[in-house]
Amino acid sequence: MVGWFGLDVDIRAKFKGVGMKKVIIAALLAASSGSASASLGSKPGEMVGAWEVETVIDGFSDTKRGITHTKLGADGFLAVKCDKPGLGSLYLTFFTPKYLGSDRISSRVHGAKYRLDDAPAQDLPSPYYDGKAASIIGNKATDLLKGLAISSPKRFRAQFLTYDNDLAEIDVDVTGAANAIYKTAAICEDTAFVQ
Repeated sequence: MVGWFGLDVDIRAKFKGVGMKKVIIAALLAASSGSASASLGSKPGEMVGAWEVETVIDGFSDTKRGITHTKLGADGFLAVKCDKPGLGSLYLTFFTPKYLGSDRISSRVHGAKYRLDDAPAQDLPSPYYDGKAASIIGNKATDLLKGLAISSPKRFRAQFLTYDNDLAEIDVDVTGAANAIYKTAAICEDTAFVQ
């Protein structure tokens, strides 16, 4: 059975865990059922390179949200989305199979780096940790999205320092990032960063 993010049940089972990941899995499972999909108004995703771009329409307000994500790899995946449309609404979330920590419990600074293709590694700007997810919001997300869109890399790697000083890494194919991000930005009405 294929779900909202194009993930099948066997792959989702691999990521069963604690905290936010359970919520995400429950949402994915609910979205894959017929009645849930109908009430969410989710349109089938369009493949753009290694990304799937989706439009979700809120059943109460008819507000459109854009969500694009890379294919799920053994290390996790990367998603670009907005919760509600408007300027500055786009953000990035990295999903890993390892528990990263929670900023609700600890406010310590997390070490995170990323690398596009074979370019030198750079610091990832202050990700917000929530379980197995790390999100980058606001202007920091805009700068990173702009870099992804302009450089059009094929490979994105990120490394996160977890709550117990272990390392969690993702390595994903991001071919077609520029087109996928632009499409999501248009759905989210947040295209100012392109200029």
